[in-house]
Amino acid sequence: MKTVSIVLFNITDGHGTDRAVSQLANLLAASGDYHVNVLSCLSRPEDRSYFELHPAVTLYNLGFTLKTKLDYFGIIHRIAQICRQTQTNFVLGTTHALNSILIGVRMRLLKRIACEHMNYDAAPLYSRAIRRIAYAKLDALVLLTESDRAHYRFHPKTFVIPNAIPTQTAGANLKTPVFLAIGRYTEQKGFDLLIEAFAKLHPAAPQWQLRIVGSGEDEPKYRSLIQKYGLEAAVTLVPPTKQIAEEYLHAGIYVLSSRWEGFGLVLAEAKSFGLPSVAFNCKEGPADILHDGIDGYLVPPNDVNALANRMAQLANDETLRIQMGMAAKQDAVRYAPETIFQKWDALFRNF
Repeated sequence: MKTVSIVLFNITDGHGTDRAVSQLANLLAASGDYHVNVLSCLSRPEDRSYFELHPAVTLYNLGFTLKTKLDYFGIIHRIAQICRQTQTNFVLGTTHALNSILIGVRMRLLKRIACEHMNYDAAPLYSRAIRRIAYAKLDALVLLTESDRAHYRFHPKTFVIPNAIPTQTAGANLKTPVFLAIGRYTEQKGFDLLIEAFAKLHPAAPQWQLRIVGSGEDEPKYRSLIQKYGLEAAVTLVPPTKQIAEEYLHAGIYVLSSRWEGFGLVLAEAKSFGLPSVAFNCKEGPADILHDGIDGYLVPPNDVNALANRMAQLANDETLRIQMGMAAKQDAVRYAPETIFQKWDALFRNF
C-alpha cells in the first residue's frame, strides 16, 4: 500500500482548493489502496478540517504563521520529517509556493508532484520564473485543464486530472426562479459584474432572484451595488454553508462570472445537479467544462451585456433549461469519483 501526503496552506478555510484537497484525500483513502496524509501548514493543532475527511485520512495541523519568508524553511523541514515518519511515496503540493518548496523535500524514492489549482496567467511574472526553475526539478506536474497544460511544455511529465465531484442522484428543480453563484467575495469571482448583469435583466424577469453564496473582502462593495440598483428584495448574499447541495437543488440556473479561474469546480458541481449554466469564457476552465449551446452558454470575458442576455434567455425558456440541464447531468460523469480515481491511480502506478 502506497502513502500519499498532500500539502496545502489551510484546511480550515473552506475555499475551493480546500474542498478539492478534501475530496482527493477522501477518494484515495476510500479506495483502500492508499494511506493519505493531509498537511495543513497554517492551521493550529486543535483545528479541524472545514470539509469532512475520511476516517482513514490523517490530518497534520502544522501551526505555522508565515510572519516571515524564513517560515518556509520550517515548513520544508516539517514536511520532510512527516514524509520520512510515514514513509510517504508521493508528496503533492497545491499552490505555486508550496509546489516550489517541494524541491527542498528530499527523501530516497519520494516522488514530488506539483498540482496547479490556479491558471498560469493569474500568477505574477516573478512566480512564473520561479515555477519554471522549481517545477523542472519535480517528478511530475498535474493540471486541471488541457488549456492550462499548454503553458507547461517545459516539463516532460504533465498530467491533466480534473477535480472529482460526488455523484448526485437528485436533480435541481429547474422551475425555481433562482440564479445561483458560489465563491469568495473577491475581484477574481466577478460578482460585481454579475450583480450588474442581473440588474439589466431583472425588469424583464422580475420573478427571478439571485443568490450569491460566499464571503470575503468585497462584500461591502456588493451591498453597495445592490443598493445602487434597488435590488435589495431580489439579491441575497448568503454566508458560506457546508450544506451547499441544498443551494444547487433549489436553483434554476448557475452563473459563473469569474474574471479568471483555475478550473471552476462549481461549474462541474452545478452540472452534476442538472443545472444549466452561463459563464464567462475566462482563463482557464469554463471552456473545458461547458459545451456552449448544449449544457450552458459561454460568453466573452467581462461582457456584462452578453452575460445578461444569456441569463435572460434561459430564465424565459423553461424547456431550454430542462434540455440543457439533462445534457449537463449526463456530461458530469466525466468528473465522477471513480473516473478521477482511475486517473490518479494510473499516475501513481506510472512511476
